[in-house]
Amino acid sequence: MSAIRGNRGFCLRERARLATVLVVPRSTRLASFAVVLTSAAVVLAGCGSSVDLAKVTFPRSTVPAAGAGSTTGTTPNLPEGPVDPAFAVDKLRQVDVCKLLDKEMLSQLGTPGEPSMAGYSKCSNYMKDKAGKKLSISVTVGDSLLGVKANAEIGGLQANVDGETIGKTCFLKVVTHGGRLPMGVSFQVAVDEGDPCAPARRVAEQVVERIRKQPPQRPAEPGTLATVEPCSLLDQAGRAEALGGETSERRNGLSQCTWGVSGMDVSVDLLLGSAAANENGEAVDLGGVKARQRKKDEGAYPSCQISWEHRKTAGNRAELVRVEMNNIKKANLDPCAKAIGVAKAVLPKLPKG
Repeated sequence: MSAIRGNRGFCLRERARLATVLVVPRSTRLASFAVVLTSAAVVLAGCGSSVDLAKVTFPRSTVPAAGAGSTTGTTPNLPEGPVDPAFAVDKLRQVDVCKLLDKEMLSQLGTPGEPSMAGYSKCSNYMKDKAGKKLSISVTVGDSLLGVKANAEIGGLQANVDGETIGKTCFLKVVTHGGRLPMGVSFQVAVDEGDPCAPARRVAEQVVERIRKQPPQRPAEPGTLATVEPCSLLDQAGRAEALGGETSERRNGLSQCTWGVSGMDVSVDLLLGSAAANENGEAVDLGGVKARQRKKDEGAYPSCQISWEHRKTAGNRAELVRVEMNNIKKANLDPCAKAIGVAKAVLPKLPKG
């Protein structure tokens, strides 16, 4: 990822990597959920240096000839599940992410801005450091860390720290769940001047400790999707109806689940965003619930999305549900009919407001 400047400070975007990827058929990926990836990146090795955050700027570390990047280090050898009960998935869903970056903590680094929520599990703050320079900080709980390699330790947990010379951005990932689909808490920090990994480490240490000992709880909201386990929304009968045969299951973050068989998959996403996001597409009826259908016949394979508004929230925002069917092997079936069937199976299991 890299940071680009925008009207409100730093905008965060995916960075380009020089990579060699072993491409396998998607059906194989769904069965094994494994991706082999080798990347080359120029990274700072000095992100772990101790820095006095009361200083005006964060001095940048020098780059050694053989720097440690996000793809170097050792693969965490952790058992399936959370490394500590405090990081259990159901507990992470209860965390008020923006309160992890409260003003008391961020004031150690400068002048905080207003928190900006993205979905249920990510929050950013576009602030100023003590010199009045731009400083952006984001945290995501329950982030997918497939392929991450540990090269550091944060709060007693294995972590990956990746500082870049271009973009002045640090990417820090703390592993909180082991097994074949590791998860964790990820941070992205961008600075105008200095070493971004110094504030990233400081924030990560405090956030991990806060989640472990006294996590801020999201307010109780009747009917919210924030605390729903998406993988519980489609039972075996529903999976068989949509895909046939024995299906594999994969949770992506805290609010998405995907089921697959050879050449097909279906996913359920629980979303928090703009109410206008569900205005595009063909209108369909899910037995009294108004939804939108978006069918794609062009491209690599046919697919179809069915989405609907679950409930309105503060401002012009809403909780949305999206079902997507991908007919990767181009079987003789209608992906929209399958997606509608899954949507109708999911609806009765959603919480009522």
